[in-house]
Amino acid sequence: RQISFSPSKPVWSVPQGFPGQDFWQKDPKGEEWVAMTLLAVNHGAKGIVSWLWPSTQEIEEASGRLAGVIMGAGRKFLLEAEKRKIVPVEGEVNAAGWENTDGEMLVIIVAYRDEGKVVLDLGLLVQSGVTVKWGSRGWGVEGNRQLIRDEVKGIESWVLVLKVDKMGEERAVG
Repeated sequence: RQISFSPSKPVWSVPQGFPGQDFWQKDPKGEEWVAMTLLAVNHGAKGIVSWLWPSTQEIEEASGRLAGVIMGAGRKFLLEAEKRKIVPVEGEVNAAGWENTDGEMLVIIVAYRDEGKVVLDLGLLVQSGVTVKWGSRGWGVEGNRQLIRDEVKGIESWVLVLKVDKMGEERAVG
């Protein structure tokens, strides 16, 4: 079930960023904090504020690296581009994409659980291969329209950039 918000109402996310509380079953790891944060971005969050400081060194390092990616490669997409929801993925994976006016697409993917082959139908022709800004390598392009990966692990996250053809011209993937 999807919950949608009006673009005029900004949504902020508050992922757990602290250890050692009796209420939670376990302390979050850096990769879990990143997954919570990227899921929020995929669902329209315009701001992220961790709940409670100080955090662990692992979360502080992960949040610093992710901030560099979002404010670097992601900034021109998330602040200037129209959101484009990618065709739903079968299995335990969440993905969203944004196109900019330069014919590029930012794709954020989060795996909830371990999953076999994952296929994302972008609905656009891909002109060039995948540039990984966050996460492990291993994503490829199939049929000039689909992102594929043979396997994902739970709580794994990616930020990818692709060159796409907005005009619909067939071109080979480089």
